[in-house]
Amino acid sequence: MDQDLSTVRHHIGGVRVDAASGRTFVKHTPWTGAVLARVAAGDAEDARAAVAAASAAFPQWAAAPPGRRQEIFLRAATLLHDRRDRVRRLLAAETGCGAVFAGVQLDSA
Repeated sequence: MDQDLSTVRHHIGGVRVDAASGRTFVKHTPWTGAVLARVAAGDAEDARAAVAAASAAFPQWAAAPPGRRQEIFLRAATLLHDRRDRVRRLLAAETGCGAVFAGVQLDSA
């Protein structure tokens, strides 16, 4: 979420990357039709890269003590909480739902 929202890239293997094909698509808000972002258009090659990265990372994750995994999840929850208002606005803009409903979705996530 720290990236410029004008371009959304894939996050594979801990790195932000463009689609392997270089293709993108434009995401519009259903409310106004305004452009929200240009998004990397993933395909099967990108999916294979993501699966390979996840498979490579899994042994280290599986070997991590439960307390370490808990720390990671709690850190993610803290980041989401700290960015709640921004995420709520983005969720509402992307999906066309109201801000209140976007907040309900976040609260139940």
